[in-house]
Formats: sequence, structure tokens, C-alpha cells
Amino acid sequence: MPSLRLPLLLFLCLFLGWLVWLDWTSEGDDDTNRPAAKLMAHVTDQPAADESAPAKPAAIISAPDDAGEAQLPPEPANPLAAMTPADFDAITSRPLFSPTRRPPRPVNLTAERQAPPPPREQKPNPPRFDLLGVVSDSQRAIAVLRRKEDGLHFRVEAGDRIDGWQVRQVEKQAVRIRWENGEEITLKVF
Repeated sequence: MPSLRLPLLLFLCLFLGWLVWLDWTSEGDDDTNRPAAKLMAHVTDQPAADESAPAKPAAIISAPDDAGEAQLPPEPANPLAAMTPADFDAITSRPLFSPTRRPPRPVNLTAERQAPPPPREQKPNPPRFDLLGVVSDSQRAIAVLRRKEDGLHFRVEAGDRIDGWQVRQVEKQAVRIRWENGEEITLKVF
């Protein structure tokens, strides 16, 4: 079977070419009866040229007028030019990209804004840290804290903030931390 594919394909191409040639030459010498001419007449909404009517070439520029200037042919009318904005009400009343195809609800921009609620005073969480140790030299001191909930380790110095608490002072065996409202607690090693 594979040896017959090429001759069969060649025969089919020759046969189709012969049919196209036959259609092209059998209708006569004019272009009006050819399929392409019929299609173009249908697309442009103009009747195909008759054999009885002489063919007129399309004029791109008409004859000069009295002032001696050439005039361009009139442009085809735009079908949307005759429409008014009221003709588009159906389109604007049913937005295309809205899932419900309904316009969005109007937003009331004049409504008074409510005052935000007064900030609640945060109660200090009791510090859930263990002081593991302090490393210090003559210039600075660093404390190592462990959070009790998850075991995370933190290295902190004086002035650092951790979970709302501010490290006030790092001493040899203790760390003093302060909550935002002023409450102060001292964490000691073990």
C-alpha cells in the first residue's frame, strides 16, 4: 500500500488541476462568470458585470472641477455615523464583562464616614521567653532568648523589640524588658 500512495496522490492532484482549468476556460473569456468574480460581486454588494454592459474602470480620482482641483470619490458611509447615543442604551445597560450582565450598583459617595473605633489599649502578654545566656564585652551585651511556644531563639540587644516588648537593659545575669504601657519585667537566667 505505501508504494501506491505517491502515484495516487499525483493522480489526484492532476485531476483536480484539470477540473480547475476546465472551469476556468469553459465559461468564456470574460471574468464575470468565474467563481472569484461572482464572489467579489457578492461581497461588494455590486452586481457582476454583464456581457451586454461594457466594463467601466473604477476611477480613483474624478475629473477636475471648475477650480482645476481633482476630487476624490466619496467615501463609503459608516453605518454607525447615523446612530445616536440613545441607540446604544441596550449595550450600556447590560455590561458584557459582568457575570450577571447587570450594571454595578451605584456607590454612594456622599455617605458620612464613620469614625474609626478608639484604639484598644493592648494588655501586655506575659513574656513567654526564657533567658538562655548573656554574652558581653566592654562595648555591648547580647542576650539569647528562647520563645516558650515554639522554641525560636532570638539574639537581642538594648533597644530591640520582640513581640511588643522592648529590651531596656542587658545585664550579666538578667534582661529587663518593657511593654508599651510602661510595665517592666526582668528575665533571669534559669
